[in-house]
Amino acid sequence: MRKRIHGWGGRCRAEVRSKVYTYHTAVKRTEQRKGVISCAGKPDIQVATPPEFKGHEGIWSPEDVFVASANICVMTKFLAVAERAGRAFTSYESVAEGRLELADGKFQFTAIMLTPTITLKDDR
Repeated sequence: MRKRIHGWGGRCRAEVRSKVYTYHTAVKRTEQRKGVISCAGKPDIQVATPPEFKGHEGIWSPEDVFVASANICVMTKFLAVAERAGRAFTSYESVAEGRLELADGKFQFTAIMLTPTITLKDDR
């Protein structure tokens, strides 16, 4: 689908093209409260219920993956913006903390705090 946008007096013109992307994943229970997530052409990831919900230590939980996905989204957006702006940097690292709280009788994420550390290239 294509849309044309005309600005005031015909001075602003932009063409917007609708894009749709589809992503496929699968999950399979392996034992107890454990499973494996998979996606064609990518390594499988062992997942489990987190320890605080009678799960397992040392295995990625849905909560871990959710917080990590927010952290990944910010990093990839930064990389795209920096590339388009021609900004040089030597490193990007970020830690994320998600807060899962019991509110109104349901667990929900109430905050995700990201702390990126970016080292810019010295152009001197």
